[in-house]
Amino acid sequence: MSLRTEFFYSGYEAGFAYGDSGAIPNAAIIEAMSPENREDFHAGFRQGTEAARIAGAEVARGMR
Repeated sequence: MSLRTEFFYSGYEAGFAYGDSGAIPNAAIIEAMSPENREDFHAGFRQGTEAARIAGAEVARGMR
């Protein structure tokens, strides 16, 4: 797995955790990333929060 992919998946996991429970990633770690890695992290984060939103909607739909 490439380093860029690693940063994307790290962002995805952080985004899902944020969308699911409100866990906020450590800003200092994100700021220490290179601009390219930060961009990959943020792309993953956006997709992770969207996945958590969709998963939450599916759970809510199943509880009706």
